[in-house]
Amino acid sequence: MLEADQAARVTRHEARRIDLLVALSVSDLRARYGRGSWKSLKWLLDPFFATGVYLILVTFVIDRPGEAPGLSIACATVPFQLVIASAVNGLGSVQLRHSIVLNTRFDRTLIPLSGVITETIAFGSALLLLAVAACFGIGLPP
Repeated sequence: MLEADQAARVTRHEARRIDLLVALSVSDLRARYGRGSWKSLKWLLDPFFATGVYLILVTFVIDRPGEAPGLSIACATVPFQLVIASAVNGLGSVQLRHSIVLNTRFDRTLIPLSGVITETIAFGSALLLLAVAACFGIGLPP
């Protein structure tokens, strides 16, 4: 009887942690992409714009064209965005949520983890960039 009660308590605690993690991640997504109807479009277009800026810089400003510069830049910026954005979000999230940290009692180790989850969700849109490049055959030999 005691073991079943303890197992139920652990399950409730884990469920509460997961609920908190989901709430923090949704809050991060809303803060990053806004609350309007355009948020999904912004979410999908962010990696395309970032890659476009680097592509213009490399091909026109620096004048270093090469074999499939768009695909090379996309393959470099996609993982870079995930790692850097996760680090920045994880470090800045405690400062962003200082009122919650000061006034609410909860597991604070979930705050940086929610930032990583948010950036992983945003990474899904960046993978769409690579899929589009593959569909158009960008970077494949003729």
